[in-house]
Amino acid sequence: MPLKHLLKALTICALLVSGLFIAGCQEKEHEPDKNEPPQGKMTLVLTDADGDFLSYTVDVTSISLHRRDGTSIETVPVNTRIDFAGYTDLSELFSVLTLPAGIYDSITFNVDYTNADIVVQDDAGNTYQATAVDAGGTPLGALQLQLDLGDKGAVRIDPARIAFLTIDFDLSASNTILGFDPATVQVEPFVVAHADVVDERDHRARGLLESVNLDDSHFTVDLRPFHLRDGRFGQLSVSVNDDTFFEIDGTSYQGIDGLNQLANKAPETPVIVFGTFFTNERTFMAKQVLAGSSVPWDNADVVQGVVIARDENTLTVHGAHTQIGSGSVTFRDRVLINVGPETRVSQVLTANGTKTIDDISVGARIIAVGQFTDAERTTLDATAGGVRLRMNQVKGQVVSVEPFVLSLARINGRPIGLFNFSGTGQSADDDVNPEMFDVDASSLMLTGIDSGDWLGVRGFFNSFGAAPVDFFAKTVGKIALDHRAAHFAAHWSSGTTSDISFSDTQMTLNLTQTDRAVIKIAGIPITDVSQSEAYMIEPAFDRGIYAIKIAGQPGIEVFRDFSDYTNAVQTKIDNGSAVLGIRALGHQSLDMTAFKAVQIAILIK
Repeated sequence: MPLKHLLKALTICALLVSGLFIAGCQEKEHEPDKNEPPQGKMTLVLTDADGDFLSYTVDVTSISLHRRDGTSIETVPVNTRIDFAGYTDLSELFSVLTLPAGIYDSITFNVDYTNADIVVQDDAGNTYQATAVDAGGTPLGALQLQLDLGDKGAVRIDPARIAFLTIDFDLSASNTILGFDPATVQVEPFVVAHADVVDERDHRARGLLESVNLDDSHFTVDLRPFHLRDGRFGQLSVSVNDDTFFEIDGTSYQGIDGLNQLANKAPETPVIVFGTFFTNERTFMAKQVLAGSSVPWDNADVVQGVVIARDENTLTVHGAHTQIGSGSVTFRDRVLINVGPETRVSQVLTANGTKTIDDISVGARIIAVGQFTDAERTTLDATAGGVRLRMNQVKGQVVSVEPFVLSLARINGRPIGLFNFSGTGQSADDDVNPEMFDVDASSLMLTGIDSGDWLGVRGFFNSFGAAPVDFFAKTVGKIALDHRAAHFAAHWSSGTTSDISFSDTQMTLNLTQTDRAVIKIAGIPITDVSQSEAYMIEPAFDRGIYAIKIAGQPGIEVFRDFSDYTNAVQTKIDNGSAVLGIRALGHQSLDMTAFKAVQIAILIK
């Protein structure tokens, strides 16, 4: 994410599970009362940064927005269970708010960790059910969290314009994994809020069809975010064009043909939309629309995850989120899925509808619908069900440009060691080799890409037993180490007062006594910097977002001037406080000796 974009109206705060993940665009109008105060609409969006979590599910029980005149608005119609780990590569539209006009500058969240489902992943891909604790080691329960948006981050509600507010809950920055045996996560959350949407991400809206307007090429959805079936979350107007793909009741369409088919569906038909916001016009343009039985909804069991092995017609899926009928969603480390000739197979952004089970290969990210054969949800029978192939992302370094070959570091966020590529090739010698991963990018321009570059490539895996090629690329993007947003994290379990020093322009860290000090870029641990005796963190611009969090307390001090910030931290150290951890968001220098920070959060005790 470009630094200038990150700085746009950002506000950092201490929230744990910022449930303010509210979004949408349009709500059903009514005749205005002349005595009513003016109102406006606010679109709120939930997103997240890359982390080491496969599940991070908590209950958001209440979210209140506060206007400067003291007016408070409750925004959560029902208790909402949210898995924050599901939003590292897209954003969720949660609800539409119609609010009295004015300036809203603070938010109150009530979050409950009592029944949290948190699953962490180590660097080998092993998964662990984790307990969330506070700085004192006490398991977390119900919490009330405050977010002060400040003067520059406040949201202005105006009848003439739809407002946006995106909440980015950075799991990597908010959680410290203390260990894996037992798995324990210390939580001191930091969240970024900005009055805009992230243009680089796809956005997802889920709900029920309300109406279709063929003349204006749009339709309206009654939002039901996450896996909710009830509650009033507002309405979203969705635009379509000739490039919009539809899958309705298992059949694929494109453009106006798809909208015509959607118009034949009854109101309250389940719908899922993936698309992009155009902020200037305040419109939401659909890329992919799923409707009818193509939406995993009721009366079917569902598994979502990544295929890490295939043995004939049995798939092994890792990091699986399972759902029974219309019930709750739970995490399973691995689930077996049986497919057969009658299994319906489709692929997102594909209109031809010609996919078969042969197209399901190792590495594929899928949603499977069928029936569980056991109470423990370890095996799903999809022989009479369906599998949807989702967009995949692989990350790695360029070995060669012609032919286009990568050395992979991650497949859909999973370490490479998890995958068994047996059977993926036309012969055993042709099985996928992740160190020489053959990519077909013939439809793309690879200008400016050189050997050694880190890339994120989105697309689809070749059919099982068909490699080479291994992967068909739809987009290719550089993970430029000196331009891509990076996360720095260092942790001292006992605290430190001597390993950090400040000047008006930088802080210098001795990281040799840390429990862990690492740089991650695009979710990849690029380098361990725990042996650095003089690691420098510098402000990227004249003004940034710098926070001090006191362990175990809900409040947070926010500074925009780096010098004021470092003076405040030094004063606390002089008064007996110790630094427990430092997290920063920004850019890493190519020599790995310095970090240009847009945001810094220091945890002290």
